[in-house]
Amino acid sequence: MRPFGKDLFSWLSPGKPEKACRIIVKDESGAPVKGVRVQLCSDLMCSMGETDDKGIATFKDLDEMTYTVHVLRVPEGFAEDRTEYEVREVFGDTTITLKAGVAEDGRG
Repeated sequence: MRPFGKDLFSWLSPGKPEKACRIIVKDESGAPVKGVRVQLCSDLMCSMGETDDKGIATFKDLDEMTYTVHVLRVPEGFAEDRTEYEVREVFGDTTITLKAGVAEDGRG
């Protein structure tokens, strides 16, 4: 039996830091997409990150407030995504699925 408190969050979400939000980017087949530049914004600040080999960008030490995510850059072979994604669970995961295509700048 695990104790309640600080350790409980780590037990429920292994591998994810406390007070963190993960942006998970996948392609249409469900495979992770590396190298996607994402921006996490609140009314007070914006932070940028890039997805790793597992398609995950992690933002740590967040305050509990409303956040949105924007895709700033996609790798070759993917269409640009100008959607504003609402982060529904601040300390949870938000998944974005990219579509195959050619970026507006002709890459892809």
